[in-house]
Amino acid sequence: MKNLLALSAIILLMSIPVSAWTSSAALDDSAVLSAIMQDRCASSANNPDGRYQVVPAEADEIEVQSFPKSFDAGAVKSLISRNKTTHPLPRIELCSSFKRVSSAKVATFFAPNNGAATGWRGFYRAFPGAQGISSLSLPGYSKGGKLAIVQVSSSCGEMCSSGFYWVLRKVHGKWVVYKSSPAWVS
Repeated sequence: MKNLLALSAIILLMSIPVSAWTSSAALDDSAVLSAIMQDRCASSANNPDGRYQVVPAEADEIEVQSFPKSFDAGAVKSLISRNKTTHPLPRIELCSSFKRVSSAKVATFFAPNNGAATGWRGFYRAFPGAQGISSLSLPGYSKGGKLAIVQVSSSCGEMCSSGFYWVLRKVHGKWVVYKSSPAWVS
């Protein structure tokens, strides 16, 4: 009897689509980050020279924690909480202007004993045609789950970096970019 119940449970689990096993947060993470990257791809569509940005495969820790007062407090709290440590990024849609690369591979160029200048020279040798690095945080969500905030940073050298907060809204079940606000520039 126990074997029959176990077999029935296995058959039932096998009948559930794999997509249903994925949490809704992971699906939202993927949809939010894909919406941002699609927006960035659209703005780089006129970049026919084949240059690209490297996207590390792990979400960045939050670098700057100064947010506009107009931002949803729950989404900001969620953003900070979810990004206290690095996490693998979910599957996201990328165009040819962005290439996903192992975070460990990117980190090898910027080991503390390398120095920034040496690290960037090694990075550009390893990734010919790269314009720099674009890093993404995991999204932070409002309590109602209809608003998301993501920190996106871009770096291209020692004194060449910027960060933006991207704000998205869920409209008719789809994540849509609402605005981006500058966080820092160096």
